[in-house]
Amino acid sequence: MVTAGRHGPRARLLGVLLAFGLASCDASPVAWQRPNLLQPTPAGGLAIADFHNHQIVVLGPTGAPQQRFGELGLGPGQLWRIWGLLAGPDDRLIVLNRRLRSLADKRPLWEIKEFVRGVEVRAIRLPLPAPERPTLLAGPAPAPDGGFFVGEGTAGLLLRYTADWQLVEQRPAPRDGPPFGPISALRRRGDDLWLVEQYRHRVRRLAGDGRQLLLLEDEGSGPGELLFPAAVDCCPAQGWLAVADTGNLRVQRFDLQGRPLDGFSPAPASPDRPVQLRDLLVSPDCSRLYLLDSTGNRLLVTTPQGELLQVLP
Repeated sequence: MVTAGRHGPRARLLGVLLAFGLASCDASPVAWQRPNLLQPTPAGGLAIADFHNHQIVVLGPTGAPQQRFGELGLGPGQLWRIWGLLAGPDDRLIVLNRRLRSLADKRPLWEIKEFVRGVEVRAIRLPLPAPERPTLLAGPAPAPDGGFFVGEGTAGLLLRYTADWQLVEQRPAPRDGPPFGPISALRRRGDDLWLVEQYRHRVRRLAGDGRQLLLLEDEGSGPGELLFPAAVDCCPAQGWLAVADTGNLRVQRFDLQGRPLDGFSPAPASPDRPVQLRDLLVSPDCSRLYLLDSTGNRLLVTTPQGELLQVLP
C-alpha cells in the first residue's frame, strides 16, 4: 500500500477542469466527438462510446468501422449521456445511460439499455440506493455470480446487482481496506475487480471475495504517482497493469505489487488539444494498448512501451 499527501488547490482546480472536459463541445467535423468509453467485443473488435454524438461505434479487428447506432432522444434505440459500456455474449452491448425523465421533467434518470447488433432489446430503470440524490455512476462490470457491479460516484459505494438488475448489495469499503471514494471506473479481469477513484487519485484491485489486493494512492507527478487517473487494465500473464494517468497526460505501467515499471506521454493531436485519456484497454495478447483520447477525438494503438502503431479514425 502506498500513501501520499495532497496538492491542495492545484489538484482541485485540475479536477474541475477534467470534470467539465466532457461537457465542452467541439464543432469540428470528426468521426467521433468526445469519445469516453472502450470495450472489447467477442469478435475481436472494439466498441466505443461516442459521447457527444449519443452513439455507439463498433470497430472490427483491424479498426475498420462496422456499425454505428444510437441517436439523441428518450425513446427506444435512443441515448442521452453514455456513462457505462459493457460487451457481452451474442453481440450484446449493455449501456449505462443517464437521461432526463421526460422533456418536461429535467430530473436525471439512470437506465440500463441492452442492444443486440445495434437494435435495442431491453431498457430497465436502474434502482439506486438514494434515487433522488444527484450522483454519477461507473460500470457496469461483471460480478462472479452472473450479476453486475456498478460504481457510485457520490457516496463512494460499490453496488451489486443481480442478472436482472435488482440491487442486492451496497459496499462502502472492501473487506480489509479504507472506505471507497467516489468510484469513477470499473474493470473486471479474471476473478479480480479493478476500481478507479479519480478524485482521490486511487486505483484498487479487489479479489472476488471482496478483499483488497492492491491500493495505489500516491498523488503527484513523479514515477509511480497518479493525478486524476481515469482508467486501468492489466496483463496478468506478464504481471503488469497500465493506468491512464490523465492528470499527468501519460500512461504508467506497474507490476502487480504496485511497483512502477515505466510510462510514456502520447503526443497530442495538435498543440491546442492536450491529450485527455478517458479509457484504456490492454489487448488479449498484451502486445498493444488502446488509448482513448477524448480531446483529440481519436483512438491510439501503441505498444505497452508507447510506440505508436495506429491512430483511429
